[in-house]
Amino acid sequence: MLKKGSKLNSILTGSCPKCQKESMYSDKNPLHLTNVLKMNENCSHCGLKYQIEPSFFYGAMYVSYGLNVAVGIAAFIVSFGLIIYILNKLSFNIVSQAIFVFFITIVSFLAYRINLTAHEYTVDAKQGLLTPFIDFLIIPIVRVGMRLTEGISQINIIVFFFDFLIEAPLKVIFGFFEQFFSYLHAGRDELG
Repeated sequence: MLKKGSKLNSILTGSCPKCQKESMYSDKNPLHLTNVLKMNENCSHCGLKYQIEPSFFYGAMYVSYGLNVAVGIAAFIVSFGLIIYILNKLSFNIVSQAIFVFFITIVSFLAYRINLTAHEYTVDAKQGLLTPFIDFLIIPIVRVGMRLTEGISQINIIVFFFDFLIEAPLKVIFGFFEQFFSYLHAGRDELG
């Protein structure tokens, strides 16, 4: 399988795909990170010119898409599985679980939108160590809430009304403060 002359041996050793006598890379030590990806132009033994094949990036694109779909599905299963597991431990029945999941998704999405509006003009602080893990668990819930809010707000006037009641006053307040601060900055620029 890894005998000399096989394509797999050439891939794993980084040697010339034609003669496999010489390394394709100018620095053979993989620990020299600045030179690890520098390749020779030609093989000095057989003269093969190293070049990227047509459609080289299609394989990486398909693998990346597949991995992203798998991670998204895993995040969805873990997030909602954790919620349902906790609700089962708290002895919620199936109807109560469905209502709870419905409202937690909508509230999470509305809270996310309010948070985006509130922090629109702030400089982000450094992310914490747990931020990627928390995002992994929260993003599926927020996405489901977004889909539910979009779909239901077109049909159900009550959800649209609550969305308007929660978000609209905050937008007005943030708009007022934005104009007030721009007025203060303009006044300061006139003085200075």
